[in-house]
Amino acid sequence: MARGRLRKRWPILATAAVLVAGTAGATTVFLVGSSQRRDDRAAYLRYERAVLVPIRAGGQLVQQEMKPSLGDLGSGSLSAALAVLRAGAWRSALTRTRNEISAIRAPRFLGDIVRLWSVAMDGYLKIPDLFAQAARAAGAKRTALLDAAAEAGNRADKLFDDAARVMQYHRRRLGLGPTHDLPDPGARG
Repeated sequence: MARGRLRKRWPILATAAVLVAGTAGATTVFLVGSSQRRDDRAAYLRYERAVLVPIRAGGQLVQQEMKPSLGDLGSGSLSAALAVLRAGAWRSALTRTRNEISAIRAPRFLGDIVRLWSVAMDGYLKIPDLFAQAARAAGAKRTALLDAAAEAGNRADKLFDDAARVMQYHRRRLGLGPTHDLPDPGARG
């Protein structure tokens, strides 16, 4: 008689054992995943805080000095001599910004983010050379060089957006939401 009851309870006991084992396994995976996610979040935030310092400095230079100066040289309200001096200062500041960004150790899961920032900064570094050439030129040649500098800036902006897209993707993946400190090209369209 005891054997008959055991045979009838066997499927119930087996099902209960599978559920208990599955729950224990899922809990372990969740806890390990949560710990890894917490570590990734902390690593991401450390990197972002560090990299935003030179990025902001470079961004201010581009937006507040370089872009307006292209128009000023084109309109004649900026002398050629001052333009050449500005171009040299921009090159030094952008090189310093590029070096600072490259020196910051990025979390492995951000992939080639350091290379993406470097490529963008290399794009911005083309502008001072074109600007200095434009300062030394006149007429249509100056206009063409200023147009080339503006186009180099547009290409560099796109490269910068490529790097920002990676950062914004990982912010979202880690449950942090987007940041307003970087462009969010992934949110468009």
